[in-house]
Amino acid sequence: MGDQAYDVIDLDPYGTCSPFLDAAVQAVADGGLLCITSTDMPVLGGNHPETCFARYGGSSPKASYVHEMALRLVLHAVATSAARYGRAAAPLACFSIDFYVRLFVRVFDSPATAKRHASKTGIVHQCVQCESFWVQPLGEIAGEEEKKDEAKRFRLAQAVTPGGDCNECGGRVRIGGPMHIGPLHDQDFIQKLLDACEERSQLPGVTSWKKVTGLITAISEEHDLALYYKLPQLCKGLKLPPVPLRQFRGTLRELGYRVSHFHREPEAVKTDAPNSVVYDLMRVWAEEHPPKSVQLPKLMKKEVSLKRPIEWRTEEEPERKAKVAKFLPNPAPNWGPKPRARGGLEPVPESVPEAAAPAAAEPAAEAAQEVA
Repeated sequence: MGDQAYDVIDLDPYGTCSPFLDAAVQAVADGGLLCITSTDMPVLGGNHPETCFARYGGSSPKASYVHEMALRLVLHAVATSAARYGRAAAPLACFSIDFYVRLFVRVFDSPATAKRHASKTGIVHQCVQCESFWVQPLGEIAGEEEKKDEAKRFRLAQAVTPGGDCNECGGRVRIGGPMHIGPLHDQDFIQKLLDACEERSQLPGVTSWKKVTGLITAISEEHDLALYYKLPQLCKGLKLPPVPLRQFRGTLRELGYRVSHFHREPEAVKTDAPNSVVYDLMRVWAEEHPPKSVQLPKLMKKEVSLKRPIEWRTEEEPERKAKVAKFLPNPAPNWGPKPRARGGLEPVPESVPEAAAPAAAEPAAEAAQEVA
């Protein structure tokens, strides 16, 4: 990009970052850092899908994973802008914080890596009646060792979705995206951030160590899987008594699936288990804890395909050097963005108030006496 390129560019507008992405990915140096903030969460959250598509090239469905979807839409827009110029966008850390998203992305000159953009891009098929979803990649690379061999074959991905109807409840399926479906974080970079949190003396000006340490710790324990279920919402939709979160995650892990939280949602279940396994566990829970005076939905009457008996296992806490609060409450009630500033400076009064007239006249009288 030449000698005039910038090592670090920080985009922090009031609202969307989309008008600045194309210029930013061209102006940053090879291996440089892009720091991106976007505060238009109503748009990224699915309230205005047509505006979201116009700004970021994708739309978000109304679903439990709205905060992660926002991150993936913005990252998709960054990677798409970079790929046009033969550049690759590598995420270091992507955060959903309070009422905005914050991304840290390194940009490299690499036409070969830019061609992998399709394999890291996908759409989500979301059922409108239940929590089932399917992530559909838009491309794939022949072979798994894509980093070792640059001469790989790129091709369109095979369909993984059931079609127009959900195979769990029979509801209609809607499409969201395109979005980034690759990792949101570089684990080596996250570990360095954790080390910096332990060596606080190097950054004496930081006052929010408790919040930063909790956030980075939560990200370090998060799997690089796309999207998640929200367990309370899943139980509410099925009219079931709450399932203990750690018990549900531990049972999924016992069945051989990866499972974690999302750093913004402590009650999230991020897993590579298919929808059928998730709903089978909910059916088993309904058998063991039937709700009182409530009729279960039709999809709960399907036969359980998991091998019986199923033993519920409690998730073990990961080993840490010290106990860390990963999910802190909001600092104040009704926490949210402040309204945009309106208007300019206060208008200057046309006439001097009578009370101020004598005081204003005294200096003028003294000046006239000195001239005389």
